[in-house]
Amino acid sequence: MSLAEKDLEILELKRVLDELRKKTSQAELTEQRLRNAHSKVDAQIERFTRVHEYAMRAFAVDNVAEVYAITAEGAVDIFQMEMGAIFLVNVFDNQLKLLSQGNMDDAPETLALPPDWLKEKELWKFPRSQASFESPVVSPMWLELGLAHAIFAPFFDNEKRLTSLIVGGISQEGESFYDFNPREILSSFMVFAQQMNAIVNNMAALDRARLNAEAKNRFLANLSHEIRTPMNAIIGMVQLARRSDDLEEINGFVNQIDLSSNHLLGLLNDVLDLTKIEEGKLELVEEIFNIKDIMDNLINSVQSNAKAKNQDLKVDYHSLKNFSLQGDALKLSQVILNLLSNAIKFTPKDGQIRLNIDELNQESGRTFLKFEVSDTGIGLSEDFLTRAFKPFEQGDSGISRKYGGTGLGLAISQHIIELMGGRIHVENRPEGGARFYFYVWFNLTEDRPGPVEEAQPEGPDLTGLTALIVDDVDINRAIAVAFLKKVGVKSEQATDGREALDKFLAADLGHYDFILMDMQMPIMDGISATRAIRATGRADATKVVILAMTANVFKEDVQEAMSAGMNGYIAKPIKNEVFLSAIRKSLSQAS
Repeated sequence: MSLAEKDLEILELKRVLDELRKKTSQAELTEQRLRNAHSKVDAQIERFTRVHEYAMRAFAVDNVAEVYAITAEGAVDIFQMEMGAIFLVNVFDNQLKLLSQGNMDDAPETLALPPDWLKEKELWKFPRSQASFESPVVSPMWLELGLAHAIFAPFFDNEKRLTSLIVGGISQEGESFYDFNPREILSSFMVFAQQMNAIVNNMAALDRARLNAEAKNRFLANLSHEIRTPMNAIIGMVQLARRSDDLEEINGFVNQIDLSSNHLLGLLNDVLDLTKIEEGKLELVEEIFNIKDIMDNLINSVQSNAKAKNQDLKVDYHSLKNFSLQGDALKLSQVILNLLSNAIKFTPKDGQIRLNIDELNQESGRTFLKFEVSDTGIGLSEDFLTRAFKPFEQGDSGISRKYGGTGLGLAISQHIIELMGGRIHVENRPEGGARFYFYVWFNLTEDRPGPVEEAQPEGPDLTGLTALIVDDVDINRAIAVAFLKKVGVKSEQATDGREALDKFLAADLGHYDFILMDMQMPIMDGISATRAIRATGRADATKVVILAMTANVFKEDVQEAMSAGMNGYIAKPIKNEVFLSAIRKSLSQAS
């Protein structure tokens, strides 16, 4: 073999040797990576095993406070963190309130949120499957806790509202001693948070179901009492009126009947409102209103009750810069009226009641208002403070016996405020009594009008018109006939939709100027009768005014009536002025 050939062979052997060394190095690197991956898998298995252990511990306890304590402990133990705690999030007060300090012994009871921190973190939109970390810490509140590396995850309630944060990390003093990287534990930390959050929510749901069952039983008993009391007054006043020949005395009995009837209607409206809420059918109506006018009217409406107890009732809205707002004035009034009525009811003679409205912020054509109703009354028990806004709840049986009520008003108020995008709170005042307060954003309007009283249009004269009244209940027809007779309207009657259709077809063209149609009737209901009349092909079939006169008061009922070809809608129980105004309005629009 020549020297050149030997050199080539040596070079080839060196090349093979280098390739083997390279592959050996790659194999060793792969092996190291596999060992690292195996180590990470083992660590993850260990973590998830520990998560399971803590979840089982949480399942075994019977109150939410213990679950929070176990969660804070687990955050530190499972993820080898130096510090951990759980904080309640109060968005509107920009605060975190300590729920469980874990091993964060020096954690403050309350912690101020930096301006717009939640907005920046978008925790209102925070995905349920995501945790977050700040490393190094940049948030002032984590710095205040002494954290150098922080990781946190949100807790949401069953309504998907942010309620609290589980927070953990390494202290600034211990940063150099710990090899802690929040990013590495992010996914398993969120799994842990989700597990514990689910346990909290399940526990809350079970407690709520149990308490609701108990509360509904109390509610039915209270409702029976609340209904029977005005019914007793109505029946009693009717009997007394029949035996009296004194017109002034009879008029007094009629006034009492009117008061008791309105009380019954209020109870019915509360029950219907709660039904709408539970079915997700309660909706807001946007309109321009003057906040000063609304509040003054509310104070005037309850002032007589306050004066009867010699109570000092005042409203203060002097910090407001804008009075012309856009929102649902009727539902806002409903909430304030409920809070004021409760304050008057539960405050003794010579007490004080205040309604304060403050403008806290203004931006982008909106204003952020705080409403507060405070009193010097009996206050609320610590137990009731936690369930004041739950349906059917009252302080105790003695409260319901002494003061009455169904326990629906505060629950309805809470749902209305939340529908407006706000939150309502309650607490006892240190000097005695209670304070309810809530925050709501309202849109500002371009113009800012002062108090304006709208003139009620008279509408067309009804004298000499002919109406067909369709209702299967005799007393309902009799009331409508009496109201119409007072304004010169001639009435004919039908007891169901089929009879109404037959009368319409048998009458001369244009004989009926308008038809009052009940919606629920035997043989043929009002919707079917209206469609049938409109479809007859007569020259007056599409021109005759048809108004629904019914106790079906939900929005979809109104929409169904309009879709069937009706011109208007009158809700039962009917009131004379509203009844005649609706008829005049529909006749004006049809002419």
